Order: sequence, then structure tokens, then C-alpha cells
Amino acid sequence: MRLFALRKKYEANIDIAKANLDVLLHSAVGIGEHSDLTAEMDKWIGEIASNQDKIDAIDELNETKDTPPEQGDLFRETSRW
Repeated sequence: MRLFALRKKYEANIDIAKANLDVLLHSAVGIGEHSDLTAEMDKWIGEIASNQDKIDAIDELNETKDTPPEQGDLFRETSRW
């Protein structure tokens, strides 16, 4: 269940980064507040990439991506945390 919650957090982080990129690309207010627009865009692209990598790692651990995994189910070789 904890990994499922983390996955949702990463998805939310991606949505936040996309919203910020949208402001930077389509709003004069977003452009006016940042003197180095490309650096700011790079920051949000990096956030998307980082969080997507984390989601991919969780998905590799969890064969059934649609249901929240139980920690014991993910790591069968470990008997206790």
C-alpha cells in the first residue's frame, strides 16, 4: 500500500510540473517572473523525468499496476521488514 501511495505522489508531482510548464509557456506572468526561462523550464522537465523514473521503478516491482501492492507481495524473498 505504501508503494501505491508513493506512486500517486509521483503522479501528482508530474501534474504540478506540467502545470508550471504550461504557465511558463503560455502566460506572460510566468515569463515576467523568471529572468532565465530556459533554466526554469529545465527544472520542471527534470521534475517530470525524475518522478516518471520513480513510477517506472515501482511498476517494475509491481506486476499488477492497477491494484495497490502489499509490501510482502512485492518482496517474496524477504520474510520480514
